[in-house]
Amino acid sequence: MDNKRVFIVVGDDLFQQQKLKEIFAEYKVNRDNIDFFEPQNQDWQTISLFLKTYSLFGTPKFFVVLNSTVFSQKEEPEALLAKSEEFFNENNFAKAHEYLIEALVSSEISDEEYTELLRDLKQIKNLFESTSVNTDFLEQLLKKYPLPDVLPKKSEIDFKSMIQSIPEGHYLVITTEKADKRTKNFKIFEKESVIFEKSDKKLTDKEKALLNDRLLSQFLKEEKKEISKETLLYLKERTAETGSPEAALNKLAILTFGKKEITRDDIDATFDDEYVPDGLKLADFLRKEELLPLFKIINNPKSTKSDFIKLSGLIKSLIKTAIKLKEITKEEVYNDFRDFENRCYRNHADLRKQHPYYLFQCYLTFKNYSLQKLSSSYTRLFEIEKAMKTTQKNPIDLFSDFFRFLLANPRN
Repeated sequence: MDNKRVFIVVGDDLFQQQKLKEIFAEYKVNRDNIDFFEPQNQDWQTISLFLKTYSLFGTPKFFVVLNSTVFSQKEEPEALLAKSEEFFNENNFAKAHEYLIEALVSSEISDEEYTELLRDLKQIKNLFESTSVNTDFLEQLLKKYPLPDVLPKKSEIDFKSMIQSIPEGHYLVITTEKADKRTKNFKIFEKESVIFEKSDKKLTDKEKALLNDRLLSQFLKEEKKEISKETLLYLKERTAETGSPEAALNKLAILTFGKKEITRDDIDATFDDEYVPDGLKLADFLRKEELLPLFKIINNPKSTKSDFIKLSGLIKSLIKTAIKLKEITKEEVYNDFRDFENRCYRNHADLRKQHPYYLFQCYLTFKNYSLQKLSSSYTRLFEIEKAMKTTQKNPIDLFSDFFRFLLANPRN
């Protein structure tokens, strides 16, 4: 690709995943030589030290900083607090909490002041009293999502020196949904990095065909699947018709996990069930407590009773998997996908019938749920299916009540 040791990937999650695969394939990197830093675990001082530490397993060694905000303009506490209130009003409490933490960090509150705040949460209104934002929502938010014992530190780091000190054979990859090219940090990295940015321009039919062929070729090589010539042609046709080939192939990988051959039925199951989102997307909505997309799913005017029963089956599968993981992991905490794969997935043979990434998403989604809450939710889904088959109750009402129950007080 280039002799540079830093890569920046700008685009949505699917674009990021695709580019990471291409980079790792190009450098033939061993998975044991990849360290991931999730958004909640991104201390640049620590990352800088890791970059300078030589690997025991040889090179190349990759350090991947996921969904970084290092190329974002710094926002004032008031703007961050306003975003927190906006997400709170949309019932997206996880995102509201995230912006509240950013507002607190941006306010440069001292350690002593923060300790006092933890002793008396009512003081949080006083902290932001000079802003024009209505702070009444904060107490309700903190009942659902408590403050951490320690706030993340704002740290200034000399990125130019850090980049120049990366040893030979070590590589830094930063992924981000958006990058503000006016920021000081982007200008520093731009000169020293290979940049992959998702283009907004529409591809021609020829470009789409070439892209799909490349995606399919890479998919079959990585998944090591057998497929007949006729079925491959059919897969090419279906992939060309969809607007999200990467998402479709990710779903196909999960549906065919553990199978040697891809069949026409597998392809139909991947592309025809669009009224029901794939498990990863649904898990993501639940984890982020995004009620709006959840209600869009259940209010789909095309959905029939059998579609709702399929939706129930999909949620049951997620929760059943979460219960199994909860029984195995207890209260164990996993920092990222690699940590989960090494310490959990590889040590439990009964988990290997399912795709490790799917299991990790289930773990992330339900890690704060009690076993009792998950079991009660699982039972409710059987009751919903029975009600849909034996009564005239509206499935939309049944699922609306279910999601409210599921997302309310996860530990109760």
